[in-house]
Amino acid sequence: MQDTTSITGKYLVDTRPTTSPIRRRGNGKKLVIRGACAHNLKNVTVEFPLGRLIAITGVSGSGKSSLMFDILNRAAQQHFYHASAVPGPHDAIEGWEHLDDAITIDQIA
Repeated sequence: MQDTTSITGKYLVDTRPTTSPIRRRGNGKKLVIRGACAHNLKNVTVEFPLGRLIAITGVSGSGKSSLMFDILNRAAQQHFYHASAVPGPHDAIEGWEHLDDAITIDQIA
């Protein structure tokens, strides 16, 4: 923190912004999950903008993992790879035509 030539030090002492002033606008397309009802989700509709980095956040138990792994990941595995895993309850997923693949990355416990 005391080394004025250290990039990391500048972030630690709050003299550098933590986000980039340049943002990707995305490509205007989106993937939409409609009527998600797995576990704690109650008829949730979510739009994911494509062509940019996004994050899924929420309090513990709010349904993030259910949405991403139980619904979206399983549906993507079925759509792209004809997998037999059944997605959690949802009405529809729209926008597959904008994607040519889906890769799921998860932490290893």
